[in-house]
Amino acid sequence: MDFNKTINRWHTGCVKYDGLQQNYGRSDLLPLWVADMDFEVCPAITEALRHRLEHQVFGYSIAPDSYWQSIQDWLLNRHRFSVERDELTFIPGIVRGLAMALQVFTDKGDKV
Repeated sequence: MDFNKTINRWHTGCVKYDGLQQNYGRSDLLPLWVADMDFEVCPAITEALRHRLEHQVFGYSIAPDSYWQSIQDWLLNRHRFSVERDELTFIPGIVRGLAMALQVFTDKGDKV
């Protein structure tokens, strides 16, 4: 991957740049308001998506054991943190995950 390559994402329908006018009334701002990448996708990801697209059916999928194992390996190799499979769960996004954590670890009326 080339992290030095500059990619112009203006007028591509991306929220980060093209959403400035709609959200803030002007488009001459630095778009630091959304976590979005300005790098090309790793070729391995593009190839995996191509392979999946060849299937032609896009229903709900079960995450294979290799998915969960890759998370366990990453946590162990990067952070020396060992976690069992039953301690992992799927969360459909950071904001939803934060909301779920608040529901689990706080009581109604707690100040957060």
